[in-house]
Amino acid sequence: MIYIEELKRETSLKEQSEISRKLLLSGLQNKYGFSELPEISVGQYGKPYFASQNNIHFNISHCKKAVACIISDNPVGIDVECINPFDKDLALYISSPQEMDCILNHSDPALAFTILWTRKESYYKLTGKGLDDRTSIQNILINNPSSFQTIINHAEGYVITSCHHSLHLHP
Repeated sequence: MIYIEELKRETSLKEQSEISRKLLLSGLQNKYGFSELPEISVGQYGKPYFASQNNIHFNISHCKKAVACIISDNPVGIDVECINPFDKDLALYISSPQEMDCILNHSDPALAFTILWTRKESYYKLTGKGLDDRTSIQNILINNPSSFQTIINHAEGYVITSCHHSLHLHP
């Protein structure tokens, strides 16, 4: 389940972090009946988890316009980003040639880039692994079996993408 809190005013990173913890607790109350937030631990590359609740997975992200939280019974990742003016140099750095073609041919390259960025970031947050090098970020979505859900809020100017592993059932 995805929980979103839009930020109607300028907030500090500390405030965004506090809002994300409140959003996480609210989601845990709704889904599992928790009355308080379990202790949060952090993995080698910064992925948060509940040490005492290994069957509950969550991820949090925030930007200047929104805070997003996802809670699941399976590993998940989420990213929220403001739709900023298109930066071709950054796009070239993180995009495969095919992705770059899609971005440049899109009617709104800034939106297309933001969607791509949030997909890649949500995948890295799902796996809990850091970036190895430029090639890995360019090619991370090629033949990637993960599933993505993207929410675009044009009015507020942000994109949220969540990621989870697809289940492949074989007969």
